[in-house]
Amino acid sequence: RRLTDGGSIAVDDLCHAGEETDHWGTVDGERYHFRCFYDAVILAALEDRPADIHTVSPAGTVVKARAVGSDELSVTPEGAVFSLGIATDAHEQSGGNPTLQDGYAAICPFVKAFPNREAYDQWATGAPAATVVMPLAGATALANALAD
Repeated sequence: RRLTDGGSIAVDDLCHAGEETDHWGTVDGERYHFRCFYDAVILAALEDRPADIHTVSPAGTVVKARAVGSDELSVTPEGAVFSLGIATDAHEQSGGNPTLQDGYAAICPFVKAFPNREAYDQWATGAPAATVVMPLAGATALANALAD
């Protein structure tokens, strides 16, 4: 929000990658590669046009979604979930005065998609982070709330 002077986030404000990644979104045939899969979800929430979302889970399973704005999201596989989290040592890493880069380093590695809750549970057991899991089908509604 500080970077946008309290305004809405635009597509250019997302964490684009300079190379191809496993995390991408496509709108009207234009593909955007991101450092984190959730940027593709936010892309879908920002666009009024249909968007395709693609990512790969930590175990290598492809997870896809088709979004139409923030209200309609179809997910493959149907029971896919996603995690949000923060490194358990985030405060120590930042020295108590976190930068934006510290935030990315502490949060982005723990924002993942999974084909189902069981896959998330297996991953979360070893993750050095405090995480929560949510149905991927609700991801664009959350992204819309974050972006506005």
